[in-house]
Amino acid sequence: MAGTLAGLALGLAFCLNIGAIQHFLEGLLGVQLFNSDVYMLDAIPALVDPADVTWVAVWSLLMSCVASLPPSWTASRIDPVEALRYE
Repeated sequence: MAGTLAGLALGLAFCLNIGAIQHFLEGLLGVQLFNSDVYMLDAIPALVDPADVTWVAVWSLLMSCVASLPPSWTASRIDPVEALRYE
């Protein structure tokens, strides 16, 4: 859950500030990142759709829970005394 929330916060912060990040990198590197003659863009388009963000967050939480089931089932079959004997 912490990874999903951190990814959600960082992703939204990045998308909402993409113009400022682009200008910062251009000033830092001294090059124009997206030349309008080549890419036909004057800025990087970033559209944050709340429905898409919600679906991605829900699916990432669901897949995290599903991916943790096989190791949990395997660990539940191990006798704790046998597992700690060789530690």
